[in-house]
Amino acid sequence: MNPFAIPALMSVFGAVLGYGAGSDQKDYARQQEKVAEQNASLARRELEEQVRRQNAEDMRLRGSMLARQAASGAEVGSGTNLTNAEYMEEEQARELNWMRTSGASRIRLELESEMIQADITRSQGEDQQWSSILQGAMGAFAYADKGGMMDWGSGSTAGTGTTYGNYTGALKGGR
Repeated sequence: MNPFAIPALMSVFGAVLGYGAGSDQKDYARQQEKVAEQNASLARRELEEQVRRQNAEDMRLRGSMLARQAASGAEVGSGTNLTNAEYMEEEQARELNWMRTSGASRIRLELESEMIQADITRSQGEDQQWSSILQGAMGAFAYADKGGMMDWGSGSTAGTGTTYGNYTGALKGGR
């Protein structure tokens, strides 16, 4: 048995393991994307619940303000009472709108960040796969060449019968 056959086989075996590790990284990237989508969905539901609760609290505050004004003896529907109630309602609407807008922006940015991380993981997995293939092929070729499995000078490779010509002689000015 050729002493260089075992290192050549080990090089190929290492490439297979490296390729598998790259595949695992790509699977992990898909899991990261799923979790990111689930987190974004949960954050959207939480945001809507916050908005709903804030809206209920705002309505309670407006009702309380109107009840106090009525209890104070002020004429219901008078200009000052309406102006205060309208201002409070407008301000609370602006706050709810800001809460929705800023919350949606935060959720979108977090989702984009998580998706970028998943893309990086996927890219690293692909890089791992390609580098494993190349390293395995180069290692196997190098060991096979050292062991004389590929005799470039004789015009054939490892008894396959494929003739490539005498490259060694051609490079030295022969033939």
